[in-house]
Amino acid sequence: MRGAHDSDTGDGMTKPRQQAPAAMMFPPVTLADDRRPVWSVQVELPADIEAEVRRGVERSELSSWTVEIHGALYVYRRLFHTREELLAELREAVEAGARSGETHGYMEATPEFWRELKERGRRNIKEFDRLRGEGRLGNLLLPEELYDFVAERIASGEHKTPTDVICAAVLHQREEREKQKLLPRRVIHVYPLPQYQLFVEFDDGVSGIVDLAGDLYGPMFEPLKDEAFFRKAFLDEFGTVCWPNGADYAPDAMYADLTVGRHSG
Repeated sequence: MRGAHDSDTGDGMTKPRQQAPAAMMFPPVTLADDRRPVWSVQVELPADIEAEVRRGVERSELSSWTVEIHGALYVYRRLFHTREELLAELREAVEAGARSGETHGYMEATPEFWRELKERGRRNIKEFDRLRGEGRLGNLLLPEELYDFVAERIASGEHKTPTDVICAAVLHQREEREKQKLLPRRVIHVYPLPQYQLFVEFDDGVSGIVDLAGDLYGPMFEPLKDEAFFRKAFLDEFGTVCWPNGADYAPDAMYADLTVGRHSG
């Protein structure tokens, strides 16, 4: 597969790629307040890719520029690693977290803990600024596995710089999202709430509260006016919200409610 920035020599051959300049891939640094190393790269996204990332940020209140790029890299990474490899990596991360807790102890979330966490965050930001000023830290922080993935794609000759890898990842994620739009929506979690409301989460991450109070009429839905019965909502194998009497509510209708904002939470 030829990278987006490869060039053809005219005889069907692709020019070999050079390694990313050292200034774009930074060795890990360790902050004074943190035991873990910090990995980073320097990227300069083209306007269209930057706009795509910003659209992703706007889709979720919990997202950010860095989080969107991380997500795109994780999705892109699946093309090059087997499911077994990724599951093994996940298991190792979980076990490492457990070992860390046993070694260093678990922190109780007291008010003092939160105050210290905020203060540590402020100190880390100052240290990040200092390290960037010294040319020792890039503008995109990455977990080690994503840093290694970026280096791997550059070493393969597929891409030349971290920016190239991220551009490819963002475009791949957009393609995957477009494919998802063509698939029937599935609810993966449902939680009944008071006053005939449901909190639902869909397989593409869309979630929110759907109000069914105005829809409970007719022989199948009248029994749901009993709130105890309404709370018996469950999911069938197709990701549809159902009740024991055979009533069900179309996922597409709830998805439309959430995405157009009519009943979104």
